[in-house]
Amino acid sequence: MSPIQLYTAGILENFNSCHSAIDSIINQNELPSYDPDQSVPIDSDAQVFIPEITAPVSNNLRQSIFEQCNPLEDNGENGVQLYIRCIQILTIASTVG
Repeated sequence: MSPIQLYTAGILENFNSCHSAIDSIINQNELPSYDPDQSVPIDSDAQVFIPEITAPVSNNLRQSIFEQCNPLEDNGENGVQLYIRCIQILTIASTVG
């Protein structure tokens, strides 16, 4: 894990611990509120349309990606090599077939 990930994990694990170190970082009485702005009217008829995206990837190619690109693998590079390998597989597949 990166230093910021370790820091964040530590804060989250000890959030309700009442440790003075955690309390000095996060004062529970001053957590930001994510309530919507009450002064802005909400359009109850508003709709969001998200089109379905279909990836033109065959089941064999998808299986190959899953076998060669383990997203749980920790190589110390935050997934950079994993991303590059997936792009390589897709590039080769697009030129072959």
